[in-house]
Amino acid sequence: MVAFVCACFGLVSPGFAEEAYSREAMVVDEAAPPTGFGAALAGEEHIEESFIPRFSVAGAYVSWSDEAGLSDGGGSVSKYRLGADVAVPLIMNERFKLTAGAIYRFDQFDFDGVPEPLGGGSLELHRAELPLNLWTDHSEKWKSWLRFQPGLASDFENVSGDDLTLTALALLAYKYSDTLTFAGGAYYSRDLGDSTVLPALGFIWEPSPRWIVGITAPRLEIIHAPTRDWLITANAFPSGGGWNVSGVSESGEDVDFNYSAIRTSLGIDRRLTGRLWGFVDLGYEFAQEIELDGAGEDFSEDLDGNFFFNAGVKLRF
Repeated sequence: MVAFVCACFGLVSPGFAEEAYSREAMVVDEAAPPTGFGAALAGEEHIEESFIPRFSVAGAYVSWSDEAGLSDGGGSVSKYRLGADVAVPLIMNERFKLTAGAIYRFDQFDFDGVPEPLGGGSLELHRAELPLNLWTDHSEKWKSWLRFQPGLASDFENVSGDDLTLTALALLAYKYSDTLTFAGGAYYSRDLGDSTVLPALGFIWEPSPRWIVGITAPRLEIIHAPTRDWLITANAFPSGGGWNVSGVSESGEDVDFNYSAIRTSLGIDRRLTGRLWGFVDLGYEFAQEIELDGAGEDFSEDLDGNFFFNAGVKLRF
């Protein structure tokens, strides 16, 4: 059976987007954050022949972004991120694969000359989630993927029900040929009190064992494996996050801090030893926006584009 993955997580709310786009999400489980969600939708025999490695079961990374100025002037924002994840197989047989995992992400936003109430302060934000995944091999051509992922998105200053998040995905894949797979389903998110339901549609094309092209709007990813020890990845996808935070509003009530962007990047993965891989990405993020929502706050600012850099390690099957 296949290690089933889908970039249909490209269709997500800002609060879940970044985890969904991590390398780990792409090849699991799973982000993003990888490798080759096309390998996930292909048949087992084709995977064995492919130069694209299997999904990761653990990983850690750091992400640094260059300073981004406010589009209308008057201030700037800089940010960095630390993240880690693990997936533990619970059931692994010819028809079913069940995994449980944990995802943690720390984000820090530093503001310089930004209008109040953010001003010149900073926010230290946390996101912790517990994904549960079930892949089912229904036949040679039909596969399915169910994902249930509760979590917390907060500054941990005043944790309440407003900090809770929940995401779920139901996906069905059809293997049209040895090189082409179609996928469709639905994505649900309850993020910081807001519920969203979106379609999940896309396709994976594997023209050769060294290439994967995946398009699941609004995500695009191209993966090339020149050898069994190297991967080159190019992608574009929405990114961001949402957190419930304290001590920002004038009323003292908690508010939601939201960040959204579009990221494009070029990455290189290298086998370090055995199943341990390292990776680096260099990219550019644009169409960025920060906002505060709730407690009577009406704050929204667009940011200029900036470069970013990711580096990390992962343990792959």
